[in-house]
Amino acid sequence: MTGPLDFMGKGMDLFVGMDRMIGPDFEKGLASMRREAEADAKKRAEAATASATQAAPTPAEPAPAAPAK
Repeated sequence: MTGPLDFMGKGMDLFVGMDRMIGPDFEKGLASMRREAEADAKKRAEAATASATQAAPTPAEPAPAAPAK
């Protein structure tokens, strides 16, 4: 970790190591955020695909005939 440390922070960092203490929890949190973001992106993509196929005419429907002149 970086940033300004006061006297107590410097002493604690010297003996404890904040990266080692907080690192595993930080990595778990990032992995959890990634899973949630990917699930949300997949859900949005499926919804967009479903709405696009719903709005498009099916090939079985004939095109409207042009009026005769």
